[in-house]
Amino acid sequence: MSEASSVLVHETDLGQTALLRYYKQYHIEDIQEAVQYFENAYAQHECPLNYPYRAAVLVNLAEAKFMRCRTDPTSANLEDSISLYRRALELRRPGHPDRPATVLQLAQALLFRYEKQGCNEADADEVNKLMSASHVFSEDSYERQAADLVLETLERCRTVNSGSLAELDTLVRKLELGAKVPSNGYFNAPQRLINLSTALWRRYEERGELSDLNRSSEISKQALQLLHCRDPDRLSGLKTLHSVLWRLFEIHADFSYLGELIGIKEEALQLMPEGHPERLYWVTNLNSHRAKMLESLGDKAFVTRKYDEAIAFYSRAIVVLQSSTS
Repeated sequence: MSEASSVLVHETDLGQTALLRYYKQYHIEDIQEAVQYFENAYAQHECPLNYPYRAAVLVNLAEAKFMRCRTDPTSANLEDSISLYRRALELRRPGHPDRPATVLQLAQALLFRYEKQGCNEADADEVNKLMSASHVFSEDSYERQAADLVLETLERCRTVNSGSLAELDTLVRKLELGAKVPSNGYFNAPQRLINLSTALWRRYEERGELSDLNRSSEISKQALQLLHCRDPDRLSGLKTLHSVLWRLFEIHADFSYLGELIGIKEEALQLMPEGHPERLYWVTNLNSHRAKMLESLGDKAFVTRKYDEAIAFYSRAIVVLQSSTS
């Protein structure tokens, strides 16, 4: 084995170990290490175009960069990941045993870009084309189940964006049927539940039926219970639940909903590193809700003539609000 090949194998092993650690605990440091190790391995194979494991090296780096961009959407890792998957797919021609997995990974990265970067229909059309090729995936395989979930999520995105009540009704019925299957009886229960809760929330926005709002809250909480506390997939579930609870607070003026909202925002911020494009909004919103809660406590103290306590709450509310503008 040449020195370059030895380094490639060593760096790949280190990268795989770091990636496995990340999937177990979701520590950002682990995915950063994985990217670095796989980049080192990639550097070793860059010259020989006929290297037999070239596609595997590309996919390893693409996967690590994709997982990195899910925790830090401000980075360029997503575009790098998509480019690397495309290059690997060119090497894994039809009939290659690893082609289905690579097709799936490319589609998942494109779907992520579609959801997070303005719903470019060109991405959606490519995802649909990749996933709908029946000859790519074997029936009952992991890849077939994952492809079905990608298509379901894409349908949810497009239907939610369209705002069509007829399409939302059809989608909700379809997703409700899936939700009735036991959690160990179908692929990736959390994402399917997030799809359903999002569709119910969107239908509530169009129709205004409280039952959809309550059901969306219930389903969102079920999904979050199934996800690791640091799993980046929690963020989409937290966003939907945040919208639902805020509307419930507006309807019922029940401060228990506001308390839940504050907890959700605090958790969401743990999943948003400094520089995250949505972090400032969530910090400002959190402080606003904290101030509202303190003001409510001050009002209760004032009514019972606990004036010193009321002043303390009101003063803390002012400090919290001022911190948002400093």
